[in-house]
Amino acid sequence: SQRGAVRDTHTLLDESGVIVAYADEEWAGLLRHFSWRELFWQRREQVQSRMGFYILGHGLYEKALQPYIGMTGHGMLLAVEQAFFSWPQAQQLAHLDARLADYLANPEHCRSTRELAPVPLLGVPGWAAQNAEFYDNTDYFRPGRREASHLVQVPR
Repeated sequence: SQRGAVRDTHTLLDESGVIVAYADEEWAGLLRHFSWRELFWQRREQVQSRMGFYILGHGLYEKALQPYIGMTGHGMLLAVEQAFFSWPQAQQLAHLDARLADYLANPEHCRSTRELAPVPLLGVPGWAAQNAEFYDNTDYFRPGRREASHLVQVPR
């Protein structure tokens, strides 16, 4: 049922959700298309100033106590203005919280768990010791498995 699918998607966000804030559609496109090496390695400096990865799921917080290759979140992409990245963290979090609450309150949103983007968290620049070869591990940095158009993307 549709109610079950919405609840399942909300549960995934609660357990392993990651909010991916981005100001430039190009960066979100690289994530949606599983272009891990290009996004996280070749453009790592830009990613650190133009994207934000915010853990939402309590299960991911627990996993982060002992991170491991394979630790992956379910990402909801949220468009923001570039100025967002210069705000104090408390202001960023309040903004994300309000936007996400508005989005999730609409039962027409999040109708399938497949709408969430996989986010291999240890690949995010600065989250673990990385080198170019790290991104060659296709067991962790998997190639795309579905059309990117199905992923949730919360507009500005």
